[in-house]
Amino acid sequence: MDLCPDLLVRLDAVLRSIGGEPDEDLREVAGAGRALCDARLDGDVAAFDDAKMRLWRELARYWAGRALGVAKAAG
Repeated sequence: MDLCPDLLVRLDAVLRSIGGEPDEDLREVAGAGRALCDARLDGDVAAFDDAKMRLWRELARYWAGRALGVAKAAG
C-alpha cells in the first residue's frame, strides 16, 4: 500500500463530493477509487493492489475515450 496517504485522503474527498451516482462516464473510475480507499482503510494489501490496478485501467479507458471523442469532434 505504497500510495501516499495524502493522495488517498484527496481521492476520498473527491469521491464523497460527487454525492449520489457519478456520471456514466465516471462510474467505473469512481467505483475503482472507492475500492482503493476501502482496501487501504481495511489494511488489505491484496485488495489494495487489485483496486490500484483497476483504477489505473479505468482511468486509462476513460481518458482514451475522451481523447477519441476530441479527435472525432476536431475531425
